[in-house]
Amino acid sequence: MPDVSFLIAAFNAEHTLEAAVASALAQRDVTVEVIIVDDVSRDGTLSKARELARNEPRLEVLAQQRNMGPAAARNRALATARGDWIAILDADDYLAPERSRTLVALAQERGSQIVADNLVRFRDDAPEIVWPLLPQRHDDVPYDVDLVDYLNCNRMTGGDSTLGYLKPMFSGEFLRENGVIYEEGLHIGEDFNFVLKALCAGARFTIAPHTFYFYRAVTGSLSRRLSAADIERLAAANDSLLDERRMEPGLRRAAAAYRRAAWDLAAYCEFRAAVGQRQWRAALERATAPRLWGTMAQMLAHAARRKRAQRLAAGQAMGAQRRHQQG
Repeated sequence: MPDVSFLIAAFNAEHTLEAAVASALAQRDVTVEVIIVDDVSRDGTLSKARELARNEPRLEVLAQQRNMGPAAARNRALATARGDWIAILDADDYLAPERSRTLVALAQERGSQIVADNLVRFRDDAPEIVWPLLPQRHDDVPYDVDLVDYLNCNRMTGGDSTLGYLKPMFSGEFLRENGVIYEEGLHIGEDFNFVLKALCAGARFTIAPHTFYFYRAVTGSLSRRLSAADIERLAAANDSLLDERRMEPGLRRAAAAYRRAAWDLAAYCEFRAAVGQRQWRAALERATAPRLWGTMAQMLAHAARRKRAQRLAAGQAMGAQRRHQQG
């Protein structure tokens, strides 16, 4: 029984898969297994996965018969996983070698069923430029996130941070006992919904200040091609987990604010689609909604913050390079 099972849903990841797998197999002071599920890739991903597994007993490769999306692929891997801890790893990301050991120790110390670290993003075309997803905290210590925190920090517009992008580790026993699986009908936000299910089942979620997960920012990724239908489907799936009749007031307010932000973003996507398709009458009708302009302002502010973070990271990388050359 391995300590950690890594689940990798792979689609057209021929050029990045090897680095992801190598980083999982190189985890220190823990035993691991890696389960790759190829989601009918159109490139050489499946062949690459089988090549990596040829002389590696810790690596298992499964192949979907039809493309069903990352949620279905992760569910298939989850059904196979034997580890005490379940870790999600995207096929184009990679991990620091001490990540699993550190997070498992923290989870055991705090009695947590979910544990995650901050992640650092890097540009696909400039891997030396990295910046953290979550803002740095002054106390720099682990902290817990409950349902209210999780909803408030993941509003689709206006949230102060995006915990749904984190790649947590989960207690395998907790997931199995509570029947927590991925919602396969979701095309976006499946990781967020998965964590929400675990929190609704009573899991304790702890976040460490470390940055052990490296997230590749790929231009044109699925998460950036939002549609109103996908957003509405995610909001409905999340609503089904939250019984408002039994909510305490704080949770009820957080759920309502999350839902309102989802509707705002769906309305923005409809407006953007109408403009892109030159449906000017439909675009004009949507433009009369006062909340649309607030949503656009929030998204522009978020984009500006993200660009500032990238510029700062680029400046730091250049400064480090100059110091290295001078030294």
